[in-house]
Amino acid sequence: MKVTINNSEFETFQLGYDPIPDWFMNRVTNNTIVLHAVNNDPDLHMECRELSHCIIDGKYGEKIRGNKGDFIVLTKDGQMLPCHSSLYTILINKQT
Repeated sequence: MKVTINNSEFETFQLGYDPIPDWFMNRVTNNTIVLHAVNNDPDLHMECRELSHCIIDGKYGEKIRGNKGDFIVLTKDGQMLPCHSSLYTILINKQT
């Protein structure tokens, strides 16, 4: 979903609740994001497992954890950042 914060437009989705967009899955495929599931049964397809969190490779090599329920934000420069749902709600509500 596209949102506007401070006159900048971002792509976002809520981890574990919204369908995972292609721009996120492309990074899972190239191993710059690792998904972690509560149920690690290898016979279950990842979409059938309950996600617990993800680890995102940051811009400077740091590892950033996004938990289930966090909003994952894609910035204009291609960086992905998790945003806690309560902070995300505050940011969005300030825009209205």
